[in-house]
Amino acid sequence: MKRILIITAKTDIHCHFVGLEIKKQGGDILRINTEDFAINTLFSVANTIKPAHWNFSVYVKDSEIEFDRESFDTVWYRKPDPVVADDRFQEDAAKKFVEREHTSFLNSFYNLNLDKRWVNPYWANRIASQKLPNLEVASQLGLQVPQTIISNDKSQIQVFCEHLDWNVIVKSFFTEGFMTSDGKYWMNYAKRIEPSIFQQFANSIEYAPVFMQEYIEKDLELRVTVIGERIFTAAIHSQEHERAIHDFRATSPYKIKHTVFELPDEIQKKLLAFNKHYGLNFSTFDFVLTPKGDYYFLECNPNGQWYWIEDLTGMPMAETMASFLLQNQ
Repeated sequence: MKRILIITAKTDIHCHFVGLEIKKQGGDILRINTEDFAINTLFSVANTIKPAHWNFSVYVKDSEIEFDRESFDTVWYRKPDPVVADDRFQEDAAKKFVEREHTSFLNSFYNLNLDKRWVNPYWANRIASQKLPNLEVASQLGLQVPQTIISNDKSQIQVFCEHLDWNVIVKSFFTEGFMTSDGKYWMNYAKRIEPSIFQQFANSIEYAPVFMQEYIEKDLELRVTVIGERIFTAAIHSQEHERAIHDFRATSPYKIKHTVFELPDEIQKKLLAFNKHYGLNFSTFDFVLTPKGDYYFLECNPNGQWYWIEDLTGMPMAETMASFLLQNQ
């Protein structure tokens, strides 16, 4: 049996628990942590034997593992972090050069191995990460989506908000947080917006895209994880915790009750169709269940986090992922 190549980061606990399950099931893993790729890896790619065929070897120093193209048939593209160059570089431009060169090499390495089985396919992950096409695809599949606007035009934003009687919420379009020059870290959680707040910051809207949606009243938030054809749904009882009412990420998930939830078959089929549309074999989805029983699609993260769901609900997600990765091995 060939090993599973996992491309991830040191902080990835998912890899740890799934790796244990893979070993329980008789398999093994190869792991690349991309942040230390520049200092912890020796590699060589050459076409000296057959010009039309690239041979490569990779040696990971800390685990003392060496592998080549024939060592694996499946790649689990998990949560790679940006490459960080060795601290020996005093010149910032030289450090950035080294980091860019290693990053470009990794992208070529991924594309050299597209004939392997990927979870998820590298380019499918990137394409399926786009918020606006996701909302469009979800709507085309018959899922309810909130009314949405993305704009840097304050007059268009104001018209949208007034149309919804200011029953709106603002989110970041991409960046979840950032660190300021004084070392403080700011998280961009979803927030309700009132007219007075809008007027206070209206002139800054042109600085960056503003992502606003109709605010959907919540009974529950649902986190749906799709592994192959298996679907795991957790109800997040965010309305029971004051800090989590508008965005459950605003507090630790371990402070919020999570329960196993049975998603209607009709919606499950639409999510499988969503994955098929993008060529995904894994994904996570966020939904709102309203007090009236309506399901609203918020977004898909094709490479989302999920282990906290297993930890809080007991659903066998790591075991299922391990079995899925080992298929056809």
